Amino acid sequence: MQGFITPLATLHKFQGFADKFLATPAGGIDDQWLKLAAKLSDIELSLIYHSFSAANGGLDYGREWDAQASVWYKRHYQFLLKLARYQADGFATDTSKLWLQMSVVY
Repeated sequence: MQGFITPLATLHKFQGFADKFLATPAGGIDDQWLKLAAKLSDIELSLIYHSFSAANGGLDYGREWDAQASVWYKRHYQFLLKLARYQADGFATDTSKLWLQMSVVY
């Protein structure tokens, strides 16, 4: 079976913010995840835990924690902070990433 490959895209919506699975591994991927989300006043928060393993063969790929906080300012400006921490266990390497983004919407 051929995996889905998107080398010029981010798969943040799927399989973690650290982008360790931009191409599906030969053994496939099983992503068991749990997401907690809350809104405190104007700040939206989320915390996501992933446990990655091979869909075939039982290889453990590793774990990842993702955190995100966003806030809107004066209805037109959004600030976003994202953090990813992937801990390798048989696939790729340990990786930490941090993003700070500002969007202007009119």
